[in-house]
Amino acid sequence: MNSQTDQLPDDLDITKYVGPYQFPSPRRRRTAAYSIFAISLSFIAMGIMSQNSAMIAGGSVFILVGAFFFFTAWTLNVKDLDALTVAAAQAPFSVGHASAQLSFTGWLSKPMWRVVVFSSDEPPTQRGLVEIDAVNENIASTYFDYETKEGDEPNA
Repeated sequence: MNSQTDQLPDDLDITKYVGPYQFPSPRRRRTAAYSIFAISLSFIAMGIMSQNSAMIAGGSVFILVGAFFFFTAWTLNVKDLDALTVAAAQAPFSVGHASAQLSFTGWLSKPMWRVVVFSSDEPPTQRGLVEIDAVNENIASTYFDYETKEGDEPNA
């Protein structure tokens, strides 16, 4: 008889987790940009030496891709705990649980923290979403909602 049980992979097992998690910085895109620039310049140089216009055009396209990577390499100035603190300060209620997600918006992939906050009562009756710019800590948007129990009137 096969007694196989479901198990989490080691990298997902929370009991083996040690230390704080560090979000990777989008600044690492600069490394990719430099590599793309080096490849594109070598394409252009080989295209010029061999008089191959397709290689020159390909190298030019790679320069544009490298520029995109370079300009989307934002510095992550607001860490996850800072975002949670800012979101809790924006909430019109006492915050219990909260969760932060790093997302990227727009053509230049600007990093934004999306923080979901819940009221501290059990079960939570209020919740909210705060979007925070991860580069300069500006509040991009807020939305707060609450559940009403039967017979309760919502507060304005």
